[in-house]
Amino acid sequence: MADQVATGSRSGLRSALPLLLPAYLWLTVAIFLPLSAMVFFSSMTELPLSGKAWSFTLENYATFFSERLYLTLLLASLRLGLEVTLWCVVIGFPAAYVLAKVLKGRSREAIFLLVILPFWSNGLVRIFSWAMVLREGGILDTALNAVLPFKINIDLMYSYPAVVIGLVHSYVPYMVLTCYLTLQAIDDSLIEAGRSLGASRLQMLRR
Repeated sequence: MADQVATGSRSGLRSALPLLLPAYLWLTVAIFLPLSAMVFFSSMTELPLSGKAWSFTLENYATFFSERLYLTLLLASLRLGLEVTLWCVVIGFPAAYVLAKVLKGRSREAIFLLVILPFWSNGLVRIFSWAMVLREGGILDTALNAVLPFKINIDLMYSYPAVVIGLVHSYVPYMVLTCYLTLQAIDDSLIEAGRSLGASRLQMLRR
């Protein structure tokens, strides 16, 4: 029986290989080759296109790890990526859960349309839109000053929070779509069985 299962798995893999090959070739060309070129050029004293004599060296990597400036930039990039990822999870997972398990019919389609709407607009347009919201005298500043009894001055342009807001707005749809597909594949009967057995929401989420 085990031999039959193994044989069936191998035959299924062979039949699927021609379908998977174009995707893997595209990933190789689009991701692996540029990364390989970056590593190759980073280990050279001069770029080949400059016309100067060049040789392989590890001095660039030694400078990167010895200079405090580069380490500071690396830590700042990691911090930014961690914060953006955290906010995307906090915003995207509940939205995906509502889309997959709560909403039905037209309401789900309407919310799903709002999720994918940023893909239809150019990145420059999104940046300009956020600039109108976050700048001094912008939409957010004007709206809050119209409601609050005291005057405040909100100017987030060229600031760290503005970068986080822009990146979260760009990547939240990817988080929502990824979590939505995963949650949609979970059978609702498993959730009902967990509830009937007394499992908490956190336990069902973990398992």
